[in-house]
Formats: sequence, structure tokens, C-alpha cells
Amino acid sequence: MEQFIKGVFQQICRILLVAIFCFHYNLNGQDLKEQVSKLKTSYPEEQAVFNKLALEVEIMMEKGRPVVKAKNYEEIIHLGSYSNQYTTNKIYTNSFEEISDIKAYTEIPFKNRSKTIKVDEFKESFDENSTVFYDDTKVLNFIFPAIQPGSKTVLEYSRTLNEPRFSPGFYFQSYLPIVEATYTVLVDKEITIDFDLRNAEGHDIAVSEEEIRGKIKYTYTIKNVDKYKVEDNTPNIKYFIPHINIRIESYLNNENKIVNLLAGPEDLHNWYGGFIEGLKEDYNEEVDKITQSIIKDIDNEKEQVKAIFYWVQQNIKYIAFEDGMRGFIPHGGAYVCSKRYGDCKDMASLLVNMLHHADIEAYFTWVGTRDIPYSYSEFATPSVDNHMIATYIHDGRYYYLDATAQFSPFELPSSMIQGKEVLISFGDTFQIEKVPEIDKKANTMTDSILFSLKNGELKGSGKLSLTGFARVFNNYNLNVTSEKDREDYLKRLLSKGSNKFQLDDYKIHQLKDLDLPILIDYTFSIQSYYQQIGDEIYININLDKPYNNDLIDKARKLPIENDYKYLKRNVYRFSIPEGYKVSFLPEDQLHEGDLFGFSMKYTLEDDTVLLTTEYYLNYLLMNPENFDDWNKAISKLSKAFSEIIILKKYL
Repeated sequence: MEQFIKGVFQQICRILLVAIFCFHYNLNGQDLKEQVSKLKTSYPEEQAVFNKLALEVEIMMEKGRPVVKAKNYEEIIHLGSYSNQYTTNKIYTNSFEEISDIKAYTEIPFKNRSKTIKVDEFKESFDENSTVFYDDTKVLNFIFPAIQPGSKTVLEYSRTLNEPRFSPGFYFQSYLPIVEATYTVLVDKEITIDFDLRNAEGHDIAVSEEEIRGKIKYTYTIKNVDKYKVEDNTPNIKYFIPHINIRIESYLNNENKIVNLLAGPEDLHNWYGGFIEGLKEDYNEEVDKITQSIIKDIDNEKEQVKAIFYWVQQNIKYIAFEDGMRGFIPHGGAYVCSKRYGDCKDMASLLVNMLHHADIEAYFTWVGTRDIPYSYSEFATPSVDNHMIATYIHDGRYYYLDATAQFSPFELPSSMIQGKEVLISFGDTFQIEKVPEIDKKANTMTDSILFSLKNGELKGSGKLSLTGFARVFNNYNLNVTSEKDREDYLKRLLSKGSNKFQLDDYKIHQLKDLDLPILIDYTFSIQSYYQQIGDEIYININLDKPYNNDLIDKARKLPIENDYKYLKRNVYRFSIPEGYKVSFLPEDQLHEGDLFGFSMKYTLEDDTVLLTTEYYLNYLLMNPENFDDWNKAISKLSKAFSEIIILKKYL
């Protein structure tokens, strides 16, 4: 009897559990439908939204050192018929972290309930889209099943980071609208941390701090965030979307002593210093032999440095290679020299090592490219830099030698590090300097054109000179392409007047000598370019019209990035046809703005009309507050481009 009662009781419990489960199941279905209905009203144009994004970071002491663990959570509500574009998903990982506890599933409406379908297959691969030739980034690829309007996809997983200097930050904006995003950090009291919140202006981010069981919890929450829109020529998203970085400054170890981890640039330098120890002084017979052969006929130290720099540029093939700590530790000069290839760290290592063989001081230098908006002096962490070069100092001037920039002359840094802070290692000490932004006058395109009218056709010749970064950027297209590709590129570069421009002939000079301008002599013709009415000829002798009608859309919100500042100068000499004289000459034009300017000057010299034009761009990053000034200048320029000269027959 007792057994019977016990069996009945267990059966009742099972029935109650099933009922409770079904009730919960039903409630989930109702909740999902309500969420979808509400979000469709709030986001009628969107295919999907992040209903919730969350990153929970816990920094704790284990065995006398900080350990970082993180939990990621992503929840997408699918609203439209085309939301299946978000079916494929990826989890990125590398050797500095361990991924665990992955859960991914789709929740779909099913009658008055909802049904959960789990992802059952994760395929591991290397990151094929990476710009790095080889790195240790791995991708877990998977596909959310059964995505449809009204469904929900959830991804959650945990990470354990084995290097506390790489503590994860968080982005508060994404490619989809976000209903709610939360970043929390729970940290032991023995650990001192610091936050770097960026681009938060105009965003309502709630911040709180509380003590929980002897730990400090920091919470950053934002709600109802619009998606960021991709626009042309924008800098890296880190420049404009709200996000936060974190660093562990110091911790109290088991001996009750404060240990600095990333309290300032000195700590970052001390860590980096261990990666380059002994590389400068490492002697190698082959490296020495090559070095001495390069400088044997050169007495001047600066010229010796230039010669060695150019040798590394031309003889070591750049191949990006990152694998765990190999992403931070360079190979020795002998290894790089024997392999004849390497990444930025390897090329810097060989350069410093070769200069040491020549008894010339040079220094390992870390720098972040312009993709990264951070600096060492503000928030020194490994996220500040992604590049390594060598620095040579001569007569108080710093030469930033980036051997990966294949066509950069000795006198210029590579364009991608302009304006960025560098961390220069002098062994036990270091120095933070700033790479200069190269003045526009150093980067010039000067085109001198002589042309005339012959048998109804415009015929002319020109000489184009390219200096500075104008030389560097054009050099890539002129050096590494086929003859046909080179000619096609030159047609675009030299094109004038109209789409009837024909490049008849050309010759390139000084292409290989990086210390001299590239010179291009060319001849051209343009059919049906001018108008003749009665005894008058109407012709626009301003054959090149850069930025014509190049207005910035009023709806644009994001900054505009430019590769380098530059000056473009054209000198036109138009031979007046025999039997004609000038009856109208346009007025000169001048606009001098902070970021953009131009001038046009017309002069009549005997039987020649001389037009001298100059245009300059004087920015690397144009912010939205400058867009109105730009548009006013472009409108003025476009009007000036419409001016013509009138020739009248007098015989």
C-alpha cells in the first residue's frame, strides 16, 4: 500500500511538472509575440534588431595573479522577411583565450507557444578574411536554424583570457538597432582598474557602481540605440561609435605587494621590452657582410641609414604573420635576413640589427596606425598599437623608418602613421613622440600643359611631377601592374577635358629613385571639346576639374578620412589660333579655407592664354562640423569651373 501511494505521488508530481513546463512554454510564446509586435511598431523599416546585448566581465585573483573571465550574450529578434541574412554567425577566438559553454538556438512561434531549435554543429576554421597572411585567429562557424519573421536567435558563450592585459571592452552600437546593451565588470578589491569611455556624447549611457560580497561591480547600460550607417570614406568605427575600453592598472599579490600591470606607458614598455631583448646586439656574419657591402662607399651616416633602409624595403618581402605571442615578438635579424621575408616586427628587427652592425644607433618603436584612435599618453594598453617600425635620430630630427611601406622615401614616415604617437624603446627607458602630419606642400601633383586647336581637335602635351605621398601612392599603380593596367591607370590619372580624352603617348622618368619626383611626359588629344559659332570660339581651358560638384550629402553624419594632405597645381598654356584674339577672359578666383582651398589666375601673354590653378586638401579627418564650409567652397569652385574664354576672329 505504501508503495502504491508513493507511486501515485510520483505520478502526480510528474503531471504537475509537465503542466508547469507547458505553462512556462506557453508564456514564452506569448512573451515572444508581444516582443515582436512591439518592436515592429518601434522599428518598422528594420529586418532585425538586437533585443539584448550583454558582456559580463569578472576579474578575480587566482594564485596571486588577476584572471579575466567574460560571458557574452546576444539576442536578435527577427522582424522582416529578409532577416535570414543574419542566419550565419561566427565566434572569433585565438590562443589568448578559451571559449566554453556555447549555447546557440532559435526560438520560433508555434501556435500559441514557442519552440526552441538548438544549433547542433559548429565548424572551426581559420579567419580567411583576415588581412594577415597567417595568424592564430580561429572562427567557429554556425548557422541559426529556422529563422523566420517573429523568431528569436540567442547566442551565449564564456571566455577565459590567459593574458589579463587583454581585458575585453564593449561596443554600445552595432550594425542593427539595439534595444538594450549592458556591460558589467565585477572586480576583486585587490585589483585596480580604469575605464576609457569614448564617443558617448549624445548617447544616454547609465553608469553605476556598487559593492557586492567584497567585490566592486561597475555597470554601463544603454537603451534604444540606432544602428550605425556605413558611409563612404569613413575612418574606423572606433572613431565614432560609443564604446569602452578597460585596463588592469595594478593588483595586490599574495605577498601584499602592489604589482603594476598597465598603470601607465612605462608598464606597457616594460612588457614589450622583454620581446626585443638582445635582438639589436645579436651579431651574425651574413648580416654583417651584407651591411658592410651596402655602406662601403658611403661616408655620411645619414646616407648609410638611408641605404640600409632601402635595402630592407626592396629585399625583404612583407608577410603579416601573427600566432599567439609571435604577434608581439620579432624574429632576430639573422633569421629574417636568411628567409628574406617577415612582418613589420621582423623588418624593424632586421633594420635595427643591420644598423647596429654598422655602428649606428636605431631603436625599436611601436605605433598604432590611423585605424586606431587611441594613444599611449591617454590609455596605454596593447590596443593602442598594431605596428612596429624603427626610429633613427639625427641632428635632433626623428626619422620613422617603416620598411613595410615599399615605396616610401627615407624622409617620409608611412602615411598610415601620420599624427600617431610612437613608443620608442631606448632599452631601460622609453620616449613617447608624435609622428608629424606631413604638410600639403610636400605632397604635390604639378601638371604643366601646353595645348592648341588643330583641325577641330584639341592637341596637347604635358609634364606631370609627383612628390611626397602623391609619389608614393601613384608608385604602387605604376610599379606593380602590367603594361596594359599601367596605361589604363595613366589614362585615369591624366584624363582631361571630357570622356573623349585620348592618351596618345607617355614616358615615365625617375620611377625607381625614391628620393626624386616621378616625372611623366605625355601627349594627348580631345575630340569635339570646344564650340564655334560664327566667328567666335568658346572654350573652357580649365581641362582638369577636381572636386567638381563634390558636395557632401546633408544627411551625412560621419567624419571623412583622407590619406594625406596635398597640393595640386596645374599650369595651362593655350596657344590662341592664328587670326583670333581674346574677347573675354574670366576673372581670377580665390578661396582659402582651413581644410580646402583653390585659386585660378588667368593671364594673357601675347598669343597665349596662361591659366594657373591650385587646389589643396589640408586634413586627414574632416568632422561633420566642417561639412557646411566644404559645400560652400565646392559650390564656388564648381561655378568657377563653368567659366569659358571667348575668341573672336579678326581677319
